[in-house]
Amino acid sequence: MPKTTIQLPNGTIITVSGATEDIERIIAAASSNVSSSTDRGIRHESKPHLRKRSPAKPSGSAVPARAPDVDLVEIVHLVKTCKESDAIAEHVLDKRGAVNKVLLPLYIIHEHKDNGFGLTSGQISRILKELGIPIDVRNVSTYLSGDARGYVTGDRVRVPGQPVSYKIIRRGVQHFKNFLAGGASGNDK
Repeated sequence: MPKTTIQLPNGTIITVSGATEDIERIIAAASSNVSSSTDRGIRHESKPHLRKRSPAKPSGSAVPARAPDVDLVEIVHLVKTCKESDAIAEHVLDKRGAVNKVLLPLYIIHEHKDNGFGLTSGQISRILKELGIPIDVRNVSTYLSGDARGYVTGDRVRVPGQPVSYKIIRRGVQHFKNFLAGGASGNDK
């Protein structure tokens, strides 16, 4: 039975299991701009006076950019349903080697989303957790700046507290395709 987790803009996490059509309907409803929700017949209205206020931005100082909203559930779905899913399961998900697991979501975006956007280490960690491979965000960040640094590029220099959005580069795509074809890799850590 398919299962997915949805995180709403307010931080609420919903886990849904059921038929694919039902999950898609729930995702569509959750992603629409609904100001209230119904749960067990209880209606919770949004209360504007209880919303958190964002802190005032000091003038002249750099404010870290917020990571773009990316449909992580769609990326997980692509990993499970793409034409390479069997090779991914055999050579990446079922093997040791965290570097190739960290590169997996970036490879999927490159191949199936025309490399249209990057992912932060937190987003990569959440995708891997949905795939049943829990790698802590700190470890993902360490791999991206260490063993996988020759395969990815970031949109900025790493600074503590500011998210870096990573994309896979040509060399990383070649490495990953070779690995999927059964080629050996020196990064089996």
